[in-house]
Amino acid sequence: MPPSARRFVIAEIPATALTPTTIKLEASDNQIQEVKADIAGAANLEELLLYKNKIKTVDPAIGQLKKLKVLNLFNQGVLAKLPWPELGSLGALEELNLAANKIMMVPDSAFAGLSSLKMLSLNDNRLVRLGSLKPLTSLEELRLYNNNLEEMPEIDSVNLEIVELNKNRISSIPSNYFANTPALKTLVMPGCMLETVPASLASCPKLQILQLQDNKLTAFEDTAWDKLTALKTVFLQGNPGLMVPASLGKCAGLTRVNAPTAEDALAATFKKLALAAPDGIYWGSDGVAQKASK
Repeated sequence: MPPSARRFVIAEIPATALTPTTIKLEASDNQIQEVKADIAGAANLEELLLYKNKIKTVDPAIGQLKKLKVLNLFNQGVLAKLPWPELGSLGALEELNLAANKIMMVPDSAFAGLSSLKMLSLNDNRLVRLGSLKPLTSLEELRLYNNNLEEMPEIDSVNLEIVELNKNRISSIPSNYFANTPALKTLVMPGCMLETVPASLASCPKLQILQLQDNKLTAFEDTAWDKLTALKTVFLQGNPGLMVPASLGKCAGLTRVNAPTAEDALAATFKKLALAAPDGIYWGSDGVAQKASK
């Protein structure tokens, strides 16, 4: 690589960027180890992008960035805690990415004032406890996969569209859990310990993707599952004791289905639905994919 093309790696946020005129600050993929108190100098900052650094500490002064909309601290490798009360006071924040760190616990105060937050990524951490997400009334996308959570997060957002909770230790979902998430389009929870699919999920008319493979499912709660008219993808394999309700086979929009049991009448229905669509794919109990003929 010629000298002119070499990338200069920095160890701290440049002081020249910490002024009221700075709207966006990106210093990703460097060797920065801390966000210091002088971050408050960028009082009008709207985007702070510091992913792939070595950040261990963040000064509480970050709470003074009242115009901040995007905070990305993805993949620090060493970050275990933040000044949660100050972070939870950033009322303009719309996107918060704290994925791929070593965070184990997040208190309620971390979310207390984040009513504008639309995207929250805390996946690939070590979470065993997560504070209530009920203050996040604007939340649209929630990513918590690859953690150690044992309970569903407390949520209350009519705008929530995407929930990714795969590879946690969640064994149950309250029956009415999805009653207040009518906008839900994607639920991804493979590799957990789920035993039952809650009836309230059928009250999400926009649901398109349902991935519940490799759990411990034995039943769907009794309800009219054919109300899910937008449902396109259903993955249920790896749940050998699961009894799938016949009403799920009446979801005419299904195009990608993975059968949870050996071939039976319901599996035949799933297969017929999937292969009737131009882009349909059906996986039998043997795992072999069959595609719709063109």
